[in-house]
Amino acid sequence: MLNILISISSLFFPFLIILFWLTNVEFHFLIDYWSFVWRLYRFNFSPFQPSPFNLFTFTWVGKVGYGWLK
Repeated sequence: MLNILISISSLFFPFLIILFWLTNVEFHFLIDYWSFVWRLYRFNFSPFQPSPFNLFTFTWVGKVGYGWLK
């Protein structure tokens, strides 16, 4: 079941690139999204394993706040 969800989410990834490019949203969202999907796949479906892309350190809220401050 999780394999199906990850496959579906990876199919939406190119559409997210186009959507965020058209709406001029920073690409950090895409990095966070894709790293989260990859970590679910790579680390036995556990997003809490250590990874270079630490989704819980560089949160979306922090990225949005930084984008608004710029």
